[in-house]
Amino acid sequence: MAACARANYENVAAFCDFAKNLIPLLEAGDNAAIREFVDARAFATRIPSFVDQHGKGIEARNILTQIDHMKKKYAGYREEYDHLSDVVHPNGLGAAVHFVAIDPETHVATFPDTGKNPNWALASLIGSGLMLGHMEVAISDIEQCLAKLKDDPSGA
Repeated sequence: MAACARANYENVAAFCDFAKNLIPLLEAGDNAAIREFVDARAFATRIPSFVDQHGKGIEARNILTQIDHMKKKYAGYREEYDHLSDVVHPNGLGAAVHFVAIDPETHVATFPDTGKNPNWALASLIGSGLMLGHMEVAISDIEQCLAKLKDDPSGA
């Protein structure tokens, strides 16, 4: 569940970044720039051979940069993302805080069937689902911009 919640944070940040960069292009009415931008984002990659072959324009943006942009709008976004990352990746926090019970006297670690904090992962997943509302706002912003263009294609 924590991996799904973390993925939601990444998807929301990536889409909001996409919308933030698309809307000015739509408002400018530069169809060639819009197509180039959308194509580059649709086929974005970090694979060096693909970037070498197709140019820097398709190089994927760094997700942490996108996460940090969300933090500017929504306090705590990066902190929650980092916390989820620590739980998802194999490390001390993920193991000791959420999955392992360590006996204070014997220092023996056990893995309880329900985990130490069974409701935390579910709460994080539900919270990240609520973050999808930010994506809906970005979609609405794009739709409003497109509706203006439909009503007045000249952009006047």
